[in-house]
Amino acid sequence: MSSAYQNERFKLPDGSIVGTGNNFDASAEKLVTSKPFPDELMLDNADIQRLMKRRSLAKERDHRRKRMQNQGRVGSCNAEMVVAGAHQLQESTGRPHVPLASNHLYARINGGRDNGSALAKGMRAMVDIGCGRRDLVPVQTYNRRQQGNRLNEADADGMHRRIHEPYVLPDDFRTFVRALASAIARGMPVGLAWHVGGGSMRLRNGYIVHGRGAGNHATLGHSGKWVGGSDIIHPDIQNSWGPCIDPAYGVVSRGGWGDGGFGLTTPEALFACRRYHTFYVFTSIIDDSRDTQNNPL
Repeated sequence: MSSAYQNERFKLPDGSIVGTGNNFDASAEKLVTSKPFPDELMLDNADIQRLMKRRSLAKERDHRRKRMQNQGRVGSCNAEMVVAGAHQLQESTGRPHVPLASNHLYARINGGRDNGSALAKGMRAMVDIGCGRRDLVPVQTYNRRQQGNRLNEADADGMHRRIHEPYVLPDDFRTFVRALASAIARGMPVGLAWHVGGGSMRLRNGYIVHGRGAGNHATLGHSGKWVGGSDIIHPDIQNSWGPCIDPAYGVVSRGGWGDGGFGLTTPEALFACRRYHTFYVFTSIIDDSRDTQNNPL
């Protein structure tokens, strides 16, 4: 059973139109056979607080702002999220940064139409076939027939740009909160879904305004803020609606969404969509001899 959400479109405060595109598909959820987030990676509050104090959320935002993505009207949010996670893994493993073509990945999981895709399909594709680099595929295309004469080269390049099977966040709330906080504290990006509504175009005191629904938008939890208590951490979302300053990452825009493309949220707000969608913790990039020879880890 697929969701009716598909690629809903919304108008940002700057007047630009952006898409969503995260579909619930029960059959797709079975595609990713990932292991649960392991007990040995779970941290207690003291260790989470210690690790979070080592980093500045403002500095992490500033560092990643230069590669903020903008999917524009296209419903490629799943692919945008996966690519943002892969970019962060490039960063955390010391690899050279290579901009990836999110729409190359999107065109391989959407059935040839701009009707969105299931979160699990994007993760499965990044594990199995990867994503080609940006210079091989033009932006704002969603069908392989639109993607030019270097598509075979992009497909071959994608096979060298894959990720390892991700971990799955638990579906029990208390364990979910602990695993989510542990992943963020360890610097592991999280692929998740939330529901966009008409009120979601602006933040409220720095926080996302969630709509009611199964989760029509996929995005990346790139970092977070230590708050303690039962929440432990409030995740920080790296969205895919700009502002985008470089055409390598989508439609260039000055306005965009949120606080420069970022917005905080709570574990409870995210968990509302966990019953419909599996949330994934990115672990590592599959080693590529072309990269490791030139950039040993």
